[in-house]
Amino acid sequence: MNTLGVKNRLLLICLPACLLLAAVAGMAIWLRDRGVMTEKERLAWACERERRIGEQALEAVRAERLLAATELIVEARRFVHSNSVHSVARVHPFAKKEPYAVWRMLQTDRLHAEPIRMTCGSRSCALKWMLAKAGIKSRRVQVYSGTRDFIRGHRFIDVLNPDTGRWELQDPSYDISYRRVDTGTPVCTEEIVFGALDTVAPLSAEASGWAACGVDRLRKGYFQAMWYEELRPRTILINPDRLDIKKTFPGNGNATFEQWARGIYGNRGRRKVIIRTHAIMHVSPVTGDVAR
Repeated sequence: MNTLGVKNRLLLICLPACLLLAAVAGMAIWLRDRGVMTEKERLAWACERERRIGEQALEAVRAERLLAATELIVEARRFVHSNSVHSVARVHPFAKKEPYAVWRMLQTDRLHAEPIRMTCGSRSCALKWMLAKAGIKSRRVQVYSGTRDFIRGHRFIDVLNPDTGRWELQDPSYDISYRRVDTGTPVCTEEIVFGALDTVAPLSAEASGWAACGVDRLRKGYFQAMWYEELRPRTILINPDRLDIKKTFPGNGNATFEQWARGIYGNRGRRKVIIRTHAIMHVSPVTGDVAR
């Protein structure tokens, strides 16, 4: 048998097949970018390419610059803020799927596509996901307000900054962090909830101060209670000097904050929920171990 002839025949068979596969892959990308694929197909495509999307997002954040961890954290926060839109009523159904949401942000950043609509929670999860791709730890945090007839919440993340070794609050919805007024030292959520509000101030790229950063309503109504979302067992921290623990909320079935929290997060008694009225501070990044 002519070995060379067999190889040539195999080459003639394999080469067209490879070209066809490449053409199909290229067509899939072309269709995806031009909106021909369905949203579910885009979601599946993004989840399959999670690693590459994370790399591309960090490349966009770095913009060919060598960034220290502090700079990377700030630029990643700005990336999420600039390439998404806060919404509650018209949230995208896949906003909570980080690979898809971040891919959509890349489309907005590169191609000026319409930004994805997200809640403060899904924006925070997207930032947490991006930082994890850079090896930076963070934890999801929610703060609460009891100033009205119903309980309100707002979400962001605390980031463990490798440059400082400190936890730092980063809010992608408002594109701000928080600093001590006297020293400029970054602070975490717990320091704000249990500290004096006039000793800290939000900071953005353009402004400093509660009113200047457009978050005066957070100072007046929020930071009364908080929850580390990854902490187990579920632990709600309340500052009783700001939140009346006996107050009932008509919008939440006339429940007190504690009753509401145990019902929401305790899954009707199926999960353990701890309510504390003091700071705990020493919480590990993800495992939730608490130094009591």
